[in-house]
Amino acid sequence: MDDPEIMQFFRNRVRNPYPDHVIFKTNNIGQSNKSYWVTIDEQKNPFFESLIEAYVKGKKIELTTQNIKQLSISLSENLIPRGEIKILINSKEISYDFKEDTQLTFSKKGRSFRMGKVRHRGLKKSPEFYGPIKQAYFSPFAFVYGTKGDLSTDELTLHQARQEAFRWWRRGNGFAEIFPDTEVTSEIIDNYNLILFGGPEENFFTATIQKDLPIRVKEGKVIFGSEEISGKGLAVEFIYPNPLNSKKFLLVRQGTNFESLKFSTFFGAIHSGAGLPDFMIFDKEVKKKGWAGVLCAGFFDADWKINSDLLYLKK
Repeated sequence: MDDPEIMQFFRNRVRNPYPDHVIFKTNNIGQSNKSYWVTIDEQKNPFFESLIEAYVKGKKIELTTQNIKQLSISLSENLIPRGEIKILINSKEISYDFKEDTQLTFSKKGRSFRMGKVRHRGLKKSPEFYGPIKQAYFSPFAFVYGTKGDLSTDELTLHQARQEAFRWWRRGNGFAEIFPDTEVTSEIIDNYNLILFGGPEENFFTATIQKDLPIRVKEGKVIFGSEEISGKGLAVEFIYPNPLNSKKFLLVRQGTNFESLKFSTFFGAIHSGAGLPDFMIFDKEVKKKGWAGVLCAGFFDADWKINSDLLYLKK
């Protein structure tokens, strides 16, 4: 950092923000979705490799794509001359009258791209709202403990919330709000990602939204999609858009009984090496075996739904 030759090397060089050839690959648009003047707005299959290669040749822009459902390009006269230009995406030609600097968005319909954005119904993963579990801590969040169960479960979920707040203070150098489930207001829902401790039997807030969650605990079982897992004690951890505010996350930690609720916080996300997916189901074997005790883990698809191609299920 203090080497004068290295500093002078950097001073003598200027980065070109509009190169005429860009190759960009990413697996996770929640972490990285832009390179120079090209942006990947939406993947067809989340967490699989997406590729965009772009060339500028005179008054023509050529793009080839892989695993991309929507993309954008930032036009500038530093990139291409103004006037009538041609944009080729996977050999499909689109004409555009380039009069001023702008951003153009293209979405895939069938096998070809057209100008315009994808029209969505329901939930959709985006660079700002992608997961995995750790993303619940990337914007303002609050801890919500349960008061619906008996005294022992109430004390446990409060203890878990306090422990998590301590981890955030120690590792993140920050302070976090802690609320009982009975004091979650519309203002809190509007402004925070909610980290929920306790399932529908222990937490009033979890019980309120249970029917709208893709993973549910019921009668000692964990139900997800068309699958279910039974066991003596199962713990669940997953991230999902809040059904009461789809612009904020929930991170739910729950168990099928008191003992499994205890170790539902086994896999933490407040450290740099946390490589947790969107959801995990595990039993007490994690205490001895770590990841080998995980029964199911995976990612939600582009529509925030369970997809068997994006999960591991121990048989």
